[in-house]
Amino acid sequence: MPSHKIFWTRQAREYLRSVRAPISRDAPATATAYVGKLRLSVGRLKQFPFYGEVVPELRREDLREVIEGHYRIIYRVSE
Repeated sequence: MPSHKIFWTRQAREYLRSVRAPISRDAPATATAYVGKLRLSVGRLKQFPFYGEVVPELRREDLREVIEGHYRIIYRVSE
């Protein structure tokens, strides 16, 4: 099965850092594990890009979402 590439936008990388920062102050290992879990959820999309649901309010096949904990990860599938 071919693997797709994942490109993180600058905004997404910054947001991931903002998720990690407050947790890191009190529990660095927990922050690393939690961000790792978010990254793992996104990483699965390399093999299964259509795994997520279509974003309901946008109703476009190329814009999808996965939910991980309290976070909604929206992504675009393209060739």
